[in-house]
Amino acid sequence: MKIRLLFFILLFFTLTANNRIFSQNLDSLEQIVNSGLNEEKLEALSDLTLYYQDNDISKALSYAWKQKQIALKTNQTYWLGDAYENLGYIYFYDQYIDSTEYYFQEAYKIWNKTDNKIKIGASLSNLSLIFRLKNQSDSAIFYLQKARTIFEEEKKDFLVSQVLANIASIYNDIGNHIKHDQYALMALALQEKLDDNRALGITLINLCESMEAQSRYDEAVEYGERALKAFREIDQSLFICAALIRTGSVLFQLNENKRAMDYLTEAIAIAEYLGNNQMKNEALLLKVNYYLQQKEYKNAKLNAINLLALTDTANKRDLMRIYDCLLTASIFTNEKDDAIKYFKKYVDTKNELQQQLFIDNISELEIKYETEKKELKITTLEEEKRLIRWLSIAGGALLLLALTTFILLWRFTAQKKHLAETQIKQFEQEKQLVATQSVLDGETHERSRLARDLHDGLGSMLTGVRLNLQEMKDGVKLEYVDLERFDRALVLLDESVREMRRVSHHLMPESLNRFGLKSAVNDFCHSLNSHITFDYFGDETRLDPKIEVMLYRTIHELINNALKHSGSQHIMVQIMQEPDRIAFTVQDDGCGFNPKEPTDGTGLQNIRTRMAAYNGTLLVDSKAGEGTEVSGELKVRNS
Repeated sequence: MKIRLLFFILLFFTLTANNRIFSQNLDSLEQIVNSGLNEEKLEALSDLTLYYQDNDISKALSYAWKQKQIALKTNQTYWLGDAYENLGYIYFYDQYIDSTEYYFQEAYKIWNKTDNKIKIGASLSNLSLIFRLKNQSDSAIFYLQKARTIFEEEKKDFLVSQVLANIASIYNDIGNHIKHDQYALMALALQEKLDDNRALGITLINLCESMEAQSRYDEAVEYGERALKAFREIDQSLFICAALIRTGSVLFQLNENKRAMDYLTEAIAIAEYLGNNQMKNEALLLKVNYYLQQKEYKNAKLNAINLLALTDTANKRDLMRIYDCLLTASIFTNEKDDAIKYFKKYVDTKNELQQQLFIDNISELEIKYETEKKELKITTLEEEKRLIRWLSIAGGALLLLALTTFILLWRFTAQKKHLAETQIKQFEQEKQLVATQSVLDGETHERSRLARDLHDGLGSMLTGVRLNLQEMKDGVKLEYVDLERFDRALVLLDESVREMRRVSHHLMPESLNRFGLKSAVNDFCHSLNSHITFDYFGDETRLDPKIEVMLYRTIHELINNALKHSGSQHIMVQIMQEPDRIAFTVQDDGCGFNPKEPTDGTGLQNIRTRMAAYNGTLLVDSKAGEGTEVSGELKVRNS
């Protein structure tokens, strides 16, 4: 993803550079900046900025700022718009998104007041970049299509090809490979007619990635090799490095391991020369995964340790991947202390990431709520001020009329205040509901995390212990009594592994993620005893994963409550799904209870809270000695 995003950025640089070829060398441009006329200085500064965007960001920024200052001072509108564009590219490349948006917006304001269609189209393309960063794909594509229309009317095939390539890249972002390939091949057909190996190579490498995602590895390698050839012809180290990494990744899929390793070794050397840790990290991670697959655990661990030293400690996701690799390698190299150390680091990092995501989510919701609340209060205050001014004017009229008007307006104000208070209460309830949903999401994430940690972490370690014990048994001569005790220990260890897998399954069943609610509930009911019957009626279309998890946990808890407390001989579970609703019933013939009496447990209250978080209803029908029936229903939309 990181490598493909780099190509996306460079496509925008290509797009708005307007395919200008530098007619002078860098020394000549520097001389013009120092002693030329203002118009010449501005053009030279723009050329220097574009050149150093690929080589030295700090220099590019310095030239762009100087271009902006001179353009403002000399009131050169064209070059001011150009400077804003250059600053936008630089800040985007340096990941200062707010600054990127500001300068692209300023450039668009300037070009939109002119009749320069090419610059207007380029600005529309740049604005689409902002929407893409905000994950608003539809808006990003809308602006690119507007730019495409302009460039096609102006018969600028070079710019049309770049827009098509960027539309393709957005579809790749959202996983629509069919649309991506459609637009990328349209761009490729135009680029093959143009003398621009950089744009051609970028489209080819994006096609390589798309084909890899679709497991079309032979086609992916073909596109990757073509991209690499195009980049080598223009001797662009950054592009060559990225193409080597992407093509090497595909070669591993085709088991062309030696060639893949040669590509990655070259890529690492180029990344070190460029000082680009991001690309070096990508290449090292591919090598680590290759060594793990080939069971060369010492090499895997050595490369993973080198990768860990390069990784930013704030990047929790990358750290998790590296600790996972180190854990696996340490288990298979029988370095138990390291295995325990990396397992703890993996779990701690994962917890930090989950906690940060949870905090960010809550903070975002609180900010939204407080903003809406302030806006509502401001609106109410403004309405009251308008009423007071109106009353002051009416005070000069007849006293009786003024008094009558005052009473009517007072009642009106009271109603408005009451309405405002009602809306504030509604916002409070919505905030509580969102907080509840966030807690449920956190619970689901935590169950999934624990299930994966038990299965992938502890399960792997227990399996490793089992294998080591089996090797010890095969390699050591034991007395009959010791051999019998050793076998019992192995049996106990196998039972521990099965129990761990059972616990992991019940925390978050794999069948729920893969096959849906019906399969997961059916597996759970049949795993308990023959006194539970399960029936599913209606549509089996998958629901929103969050709703499926909530319904599964609810039914799971109701069944467990019936088994533990009711003393029932038979439990009946039913689910009925329709296109816009889903309902369930859990009924037992046990001892029953009085739902109105207070209880020490919080089980039913937790279930009610879960259902309420998704605007669902829950009904409990039970009497002492007559069993219990719990029914739930909520509106749904199929995923």
